[in-house]
Amino acid sequence: KSSDGTSAPNPVANALNYDIVLNNSAAIIPEVLASGTRVLFYNGQFDGSVCNNFGNQQCLRQLNYKGEWNELQRHAYFLDELCIGYLKQSTDAQLSYFVVSDAGHLVPYNQPKSILHVLRSWIQFDLI
Repeated sequence: KSSDGTSAPNPVANALNYDIVLNNSAAIIPEVLASGTRVLFYNGQFDGSVCNNFGNQQCLRQLNYKGEWNELQRHAYFLDELCIGYLKQSTDAQLSYFVVSDAGHLVPYNQPKSILHVLRSWIQFDLI
């Protein structure tokens, strides 16, 4: 049984069912991007929750931002000569997706140094 909220049955997940499953926010992503707002998605490599790495990758594939997303490659991302994850980013840098190595659903708990670096870099337009 996992203590990160991903085990089943899970009363917390059941209570949030509408927010997580039935209220699909994927439809507003194109609107947010079209408004000029940059978007960063991130997941832990080993996230086994309902909002996991595989599901987010599939959502972004369906979106296929600017018709280029599905053709873009992800690249290893290094900090202090250690691969801390993989980055996929649109050519206009409006949409970024980062998979954090050796992390589960609780990325900031599992890899605090890595995700802090990623977030700071993204905020400063330096995540490349």
